[in-house]
Amino acid sequence: MKRILITSVIIGVAMLMVSGCTTAAEVPENPSGVPEIHYPTPMGSYRLGTFASHGQDISEIYLLPATTIPEFRAITQSFDYKGARYTILITPNMNVYDAAVVKNRDYWIDIQKDSTYESEFAHIRDPALTPLYDSINSEIDRIVAENGYTETDRLNLIVAYIRSIEFADSDILVAKYPIQTVVDGTGDCDDTSLLLAGVLQNAGYDSATMIYCLVEEGKSYDHGVAGIKLNTSETYSKDVEKIYDGKVAYIPIETTADWYVGRPNPKYSGVETMVYYSTGTGNPTPPNLYV
Repeated sequence: MKRILITSVIIGVAMLMVSGCTTAAEVPENPSGVPEIHYPTPMGSYRLGTFASHGQDISEIYLLPATTIPEFRAITQSFDYKGARYTILITPNMNVYDAAVVKNRDYWIDIQKDSTYESEFAHIRDPALTPLYDSINSEIDRIVAENGYTETDRLNLIVAYIRSIEFADSDILVAKYPIQTVVDGTGDCDDTSLLLAGVLQNAGYDSATMIYCLVEEGKSYDHGVAGIKLNTSETYSKDVEKIYDGKVAYIPIETTADWYVGRPNPKYSGVETMVYYSTGTGNPTPPNLYV
């Protein structure tokens, strides 16, 4: 998604996304002869503290369905992986979805102007979204079990599912809640990156959301991706991009382009990058990521 920076680089980094995202479905294999990558220079990193530390009322951020009685809808999504077609059945609670649709977005914009990034925390960590993440991961677990797949396959299957969601640009200054992206079946780079980060965290990974900060024709734009903590016990080739939150290295995962997990799209080579939300807990990348 392309949006003009309206305040400053730091404020806009949570609000703006770049154009040029395209829908993709399958995670490609590790290529041979990948050219050397010029790593971006991290702008900085931002790990959230508590809501109270920023003076925000958590009740204004989390989704509060009108009723506690769930109303589930069955949604199917198909995607390709390793030459096979898979279909998963997801059961989102439509009462949570309805609460997301009517949420007052002006409050989100006020939060983002304060550069506190509580919006990213709430989008990903909202307890109302846990059943949605459980539903997605249980289906991924089923595919892994039925096909004798590895932990590496599990990660790549999650990514393949997210990339199968239809890309749709938006002029709205705040991202969708993940449940909206699932039910609508569409999203842009920030929407799908937030969904992927939430699903990965629910699956037990240390996930992150990250921003590439670009300048074109004197205007600043941002492109959002998800990330996962790098397994430092594994040996990776020099073309794996590392983006740091403090001393913790994360690798990027494109959600709207058919690009290699952990590999920077050449379009963003040498572009300033930052982690603006990371969970800080959970597992790193599985062994033999590209096998």
